[in-house]
Amino acid sequence: MAMLLPTSGDVRTEDAQRLRSFTREADMLEPLLAGIPAVMPSGMGEPFFEVQTLRGVVDLLFARINKQLTRTRSKNQLPALIELPAVAVMLALTELGAIEGEGDPAYACDIAPRASVSVGHLRRTVLPKLVESGWVRAEGKGWIACRAYQVPVSAMTAVEIKRGDWRRALSQAIAHRDFAATYVALDRGRFTRPDSAAQAFEYTGVGLLTVDADDAVATRVERIISARRTRRQVLSQAVVAERVIALIEAGRRSGDVPPVFGRVLTTTSGTDPRFR
Repeated sequence: MAMLLPTSGDVRTEDAQRLRSFTREADMLEPLLAGIPAVMPSGMGEPFFEVQTLRGVVDLLFARINKQLTRTRSKNQLPALIELPAVAVMLALTELGAIEGEGDPAYACDIAPRASVSVGHLRRTVLPKLVESGWVRAEGKGWIACRAYQVPVSAMTAVEIKRGDWRRALSQAIAHRDFAATYVALDRGRFTRPDSAAQAFEYTGVGLLTVDADDAVATRVERIISARRTRRQVLSQAVVAERVIALIEAGRRSGDVPPVFGRVLTTTSGTDPRFR
């Protein structure tokens, strides 16, 4: 993995006092949105914020939406599946070939081990909800998917944002590798020695970005280390993708912003892109 350490833009400890820093993490969002396209591969997709995953919340998520698939879903009035068991069951039915017009119905005892859900819970709760939403229908004593399940997002890039605590940021970001190429974005004014953390980032495969608080500099976002491609877990990827689609269906770009000590910490000035 090549490490892209800046040369003339590299910051030494003695220069730290001359650098501006961000007041809040939310202040880093706007420069990230503006600067990432210049330093990252094209076609990353659309930005979303505070997206709930299976292991926490991702601060910023770029998702490449399968527009044709979402249009087909909308036409057939199929809503996003935000609950883990529902997604697991749809993946199981598709794997079993229990699809309308293509295969025979599957029984709950066949679905349960593939979806890691008990037979009783399937019959009482998960399958009836899927029937109600139009994803599944009962046929005799079995169940059949009205359509084969496809993940509605083709690629995702997750960004964990922290002003200075790179170890904590890296620890949180590691969980996102299950479903996305993953980066940590740090305040350049506080993170003055990227070489000190390089080994940890390269070992985990998490990429590293720095964000400059000074809007007068030519490049406010720098990619210090590229994220390493890892094998995605289909269930994790599907659940996060469905939650992105749920945000779109609700006309939102952001999930709920968690309060910090009872207050929602938005930007210190300007418009917070999470609330546009």
